[in-house]
Amino acid sequence: MDVDNEKISTPIQDMVQKATEDSTVGPMIGSIIIIVLILVGGLYFFGTLISYKKEQIKEQQSLEAQQESIQIEETAKQATSSDISSIEADIKSTNIDGLDKELDQIDKEF
Repeated sequence: MDVDNEKISTPIQDMVQKATEDSTVGPMIGSIIIIVLILVGGLYFFGTLISYKKEQIKEQQSLEAQQESIQIEETAKQATSSDISSIEADIKSTNIDGLDKELDQIDKEF
């Protein structure tokens, strides 16, 4: 009985060998799915970031509007008399700290 070192092939081994030779489609589909998932995750992340920034801007604008309305109300509360003492009291109570704030913003825009 002389047995060569040849492999004896069975039908099952042939099918496994053929399947491993033709299996380039599976990894490609898997790679495409992974890339799509990464893209969807990135879009979700940036969408959330943008909506968070918009919310912060709206809150800041509402705070500024409230501060402006408070200043307007304080200005309206000033006395209507023309006495020097009441005029001095109105001047001292007037808040002019943020008067040029908008001018700085205009300079930054240009």
